[in-house]
Amino acid sequence: AVVGTPGSLHARRQGPRDRAQHLVLLDPRTGDWRTAARLPRWDGAGHARLTPDLWLFCGGTMTHWDDARLRAAMEDDRVPTPDEWWELERRECLRRAWILDAARGRWDETAPMEPGRWLHSATSLGDGRVIVSGGQAAGARPSSPPTPTEYLASTEIFDHRSHSWTPSAQMPAPRASHTAALLDRDHLMLVGGSRGWHLGETVF
Repeated sequence: AVVGTPGSLHARRQGPRDRAQHLVLLDPRTGDWRTAARLPRWDGAGHARLTPDLWLFCGGTMTHWDDARLRAAMEDDRVPTPDEWWELERRECLRRAWILDAARGRWDETAPMEPGRWLHSATSLGDGRVIVSGGQAAGARPSSPPTPTEYLASTEIFDHRSHSWTPSAQMPAPRASHTAALLDRDHLMLVGGSRGWHLGETVF
């Protein structure tokens, strides 16, 4: 199966809660889509395949809103500035991880990561393990330069057999929103991404 992850249904002006929160599964043999179980509201989680039917989802953020100020902004019928949006929301960076059984449409929580992260990569190693790389440890304020602790160079490996995480080698530089691909059993390539508001061009 191919997993389609939650995304935004509408532009942010329509409200922060207008988001798709169900996962959809595609069966390549039949071309049919079906809806999987619903997840809590989060953004920026990593996901990768553990076995033909099991997927790991880890990290991301949950957003908590100042409802009174949000209603006032919507009633004014105007688009808040980036800084105003920042004041309306607080992002909680998650350590939590879940396993999706795609055949049953069932979620089971598993061991958490350390630390919490979002906008990271999660790559299947093909043997029931997943390597998680980089990401962001906190939300970056639009008008302020990010702090060094907001972007991560750490990596860790989840082993489905033991349901545990093990620290792995540090990346040469921290980054988030990058692309990762397994080249062979021993080599992982990371491309691009962001560190602050500058795109990374290094390929590891």
